[in-house]
Amino acid sequence: MRTFIFAMCWLFMMLPMSVWAQRNEVSVTAGGGGLASDGQSISIPVATLAYTRSLTDHLAVEGALELFWIEGDDFIGAQVAVVYHFRSQSETHRAIPYGTAGVGKTSTDPTEIPSQWVIRPGGGIKYFFRERLGVRLEARDEIIRTGETPYYPLPGSPQHLLSRRVGGVVYRF
Repeated sequence: MRTFIFAMCWLFMMLPMSVWAQRNEVSVTAGGGGLASDGQSISIPVATLAYTRSLTDHLAVEGALELFWIEGDDFIGAQVAVVYHFRSQSETHRAIPYGTAGVGKTSTDPTEIPSQWVIRPGGGIKYFFRERLGVRLEARDEIIRTGETPYYPLPGSPQHLLSRRVGGVVYRF
C-alpha cells in the first residue's frame, strides 16, 4: 500500500511540469579510464551512448550503454542514473555543471556470462554553443562488484574501480 501511495504522489508531482521539462538529450562520449584493484592498475579505452530525459529544469534521468576494452576483450554495460544540473538546462553559451549517481550491470558477454553490478557516481560539465548542439566532459568512477568471476584481468579483489574521463557531443531535442 505504501508503494501505491508513493507512486500516486510522484505522479501528481510530475503532472503539472511544464512542456519544456520534457527535453531529451542524446550524447556520444569516448575517452580513457583506469581499472584498479588491489594496488594494480591498467589503462583502458571507454565509450558511451546515453539518452537523458529531463524531469524538471534541474533534474533528469539517464540511461546509458557503455563499452570498454580490457586486454582485447570487450565489455558492455547498461546503466541508469539520476542527473542533477546545478544550472538551468535551458541555458545556451554557458557551462552547465552536473552531478550524477546511478547503478547498472556489465559483462563481457551478457548472453552467456553473468553480469556484474556497477555503482556509478560522477559529474561533469555540458556546454551548448547552439540551441540543440553542445559538448560534454565527464569524470566518473564505476565500482564493479566482480565477485569470483575470472573475466577481469586484475585478480584478488571482489571489486574493481573504473575511473573514466570522457568527452563527446550532445544533441538535445
